[in-house]
Amino acid sequence: MKKVALFFAWLPSMLFAQLNFNNLNLFSSAGQKFVEQAVTDGILLLRQDYYLLDSTTNIKYGWNNQEMFSSVYSTAIHVGNRYFVSDYFVHPWQADSRYLQFQDTVLIPTISQTHQRKLTDTIWTKQSYDISSITAIKDSCLYMLDSLQLPVSGFNLDTTSGNKEGWLVWVVTPDTLMNDKSPIEIITYKHSLTIEPQTNLYEIPKPTFTKKIIGAFYVIPHVPQVGLLEFQMGGILFVQNNQWFVHKIKLAEQKVEEPQKPTLTPIQEPTLDAKEKKKNRKTK
Repeated sequence: MKKVALFFAWLPSMLFAQLNFNNLNLFSSAGQKFVEQAVTDGILLLRQDYYLLDSTTNIKYGWNNQEMFSSVYSTAIHVGNRYFVSDYFVHPWQADSRYLQFQDTVLIPTISQTHQRKLTDTIWTKQSYDISSITAIKDSCLYMLDSLQLPVSGFNLDTTSGNKEGWLVWVVTPDTLMNDKSPIEIITYKHSLTIEPQTNLYEIPKPTFTKKIIGAFYVIPHVPQVGLLEFQMGGILFVQNNQWFVHKIKLAEQKVEEPQKPTLTPIQEPTLDAKEKKKNRKTK
């Protein structure tokens, strides 16, 4: 059976789907729909609310009588037990045109609340996270986050090198100004990459559609056994200076502690009080 690998550019758990290769061509429109359905649960929609804090008076400012100044939407891609997020999540005001007129003032943007929902949900829920768990992966474009907890694990990684016949996955909305009820779509393109062991960044063509991009990633299908297809994470997409890249993901390996070698240890003599208590128990 032909082995296929799938790269993801933004987060889910290990996904398996029963597959009949005689009836399904992964590179047809039906195959695109199959990929979209398989990766959906690995994507979280995020909403960062923030206010402006006057550094001289300590007064908080919202917008138009709201408790927040603005909200910015992005995605988190679930890989293993971690999440990969963009700068839209870490510094949402950097992508917010409303903030431009205040950026050179004494007003400091401050995140107030974080909300999340799955693509298949309609209700946003509050989510707390530990800011110290955020690790920068690529300049100010890509970050890894440990503290958004879900009861399931995320995508497995494709860690092998060589030629990959994967898919670029784009999470988009037709709304220029996104809100809580904006429709979300997934667009997929077949794309080949040659992965090299010492290379992390790979240029890709700009998308040809005009819809607003919320997040993106690259996935690779892998066949673990007959009749099963697992979609593995290959990389996260980000844009820098108007050029799009796939960033290959690496998760730090956990150190396995070696068992301590047997050695001499002192024997603790019982104290006087302990001896008295033991003596009293015997006399009872």
